[in-house]
Amino acid sequence: MTRVVRLGLALSLAFACMLPAASAEAPDLEGTWIGKTDVPDVGSIDVVLTLKRGEAGYTAAISDSASLIAPDTAARELKVDGDTLSFWFPLADGATVSMQLKVSGDTLSGSWQHQEGQTGALYLERKKEK
Repeated sequence: MTRVVRLGLALSLAFACMLPAASAEAPDLEGTWIGKTDVPDVGSIDVVLTLKRGEAGYTAAISDSASLIAPDTAARELKVDGDTLSFWFPLADGATVSMQLKVSGDTLSGSWQHQEGQTGALYLERKKEK
């Protein structure tokens, strides 16, 4: 084997060893996430987000303590892109809210935006299983 061929093989092997680190697996989001948010003219409310992993990806149901969201409302167009989770859902009155949350271990933090422009911060923690 020539030096050039050996060098090429060595570089190819080194590059292949780096690939798993570069293409990190999506975070595990399955579980129940509980938190709070402030809603203008309503105040602080509790939010529950339940994420389940299936063959086609994640599905989610969301509800709140103020009944602004019908119980177990399905999240729509749920996407996981790296460490970002995004989706939208209808409120009980028919309006829509979109969410964008950053995944960090057992926390989700980010914001929501109502179709009329109101926004708010949201922080959720994964419920610990007993």
